[in-house]
Amino acid sequence: IYMIEGTPGQPYGGTMSEFNTVEGNMGKRRREASSVLNKNETLCTITSFPRLGCPGFTKPEHRPTPVEKGVSKSLFFPDEAINRHPRFSTLTRNIRHRRGEKVVINVPIFRDKCTPSPFVEEFPEDDGEAARAALPDHIYMDCMGFGMGNH
Repeated sequence: IYMIEGTPGQPYGGTMSEFNTVEGNMGKRRREASSVLNKNETLCTITSFPRLGCPGFTKPEHRPTPVEKGVSKSLFFPDEAINRHPRFSTLTRNIRHRRGEKVVINVPIFRDKCTPSPFVEEFPEDDGEAARAALPDHIYMDCMGFGMGNH
């Protein structure tokens, strides 16, 4: 399984007493999910899937289709990696259409002694949109599939 999404049955209110129930509810959801795992399985709580957006991050491997008809037109994120529920592809398509361009996510790079300065990404399949949107010394992402937890 790629992801289990746990959401409360109803929205939390605005009082401190309700705020204090969030951690307990999260623990309850984790125990419930863990109860159906085999002995050699465990839940891994991470903010993003490892190697998300890198070549070969899906199994089976799917290639992004930035210039073809599709939902995201991402340089990095194949449409096959978008959750199959219609709300996810519809949300991705609608946001791209409403903006008139793909989403723009720029995350500052971690600089070490091996990082070139300035760090500038090259995008071989770019139609020019990524080159205009990507900032120097940042990692550029162009799809809702990268999620809000990545920046």
